[in-house]
Amino acid sequence: MGAAVGADMAAARLDRGAPERFFDVVQLPERLARCFPGGGLPRKAVSQVSDCATLVIEIISAVTEQGGYVAVVGWADLLFAGVVDSGGDVSKIVSVPDPGIDALPVAAVFAEGMDMVVCRSAAPRRLTPTNARPFLAKVRQGSAAMLLVEISVPSPALTVSAQVTKIYGLHRGGGRIRGLDVEVEAASKSADHQRIRTLLRCGEAAPMEPSPGPGLQAVS
Repeated sequence: MGAAVGADMAAARLDRGAPERFFDVVQLPERLARCFPGGGLPRKAVSQVSDCATLVIEIISAVTEQGGYVAVVGWADLLFAGVVDSGGDVSKIVSVPDPGIDALPVAAVFAEGMDMVVCRSAAPRRLTPTNARPFLAKVRQGSAAMLLVEISVPSPALTVSAQVTKIYGLHRGGGRIRGLDVEVEAASKSADHQRIRTLLRCGEAAPMEPSPGPGLQAVS
């Protein structure tokens, strides 16, 4: 189901002489692709992503807007209204807010047939190599890009940290959020260990800063 999404776009990028990318990725639009080594999220592999709902919603929106299918496991308070606001298609999302004691077996089932699976733990969790081995084997046998939030595994294909650094639209005593700046840093375990740091603008258009500033800022 949707496992071929982005293949033609990936070929076109290579034809244009783009930098070397993962062989098989869930392709993302350019504003998101520039945040990740390889230009997308590697299929049949685990990407560890920090607990930043804004970035995850942007990724889900991009994947579903392009026709991809996404499963979200263990994230009961993730607001899918943000997917609609960003142009995504909620009809292509399967949500399992309460997967039981262990979310990973449920996520592993979705690895076959989905383009992307997001699995979140309510509390930080680290898998030993022995515990991770069966899960990683199922991910490799599937077709999805597996995004783990608050779950660590040995040697993930991609490690992504993200935090909101600026909020647009708020002022003392009122206002409404018009947009957010998210600082994203992504590191690949590929041979060149490529690391990319970018500033992602989410929400209504606002002037892009040349580089992320320290701390969280509010801009009216």
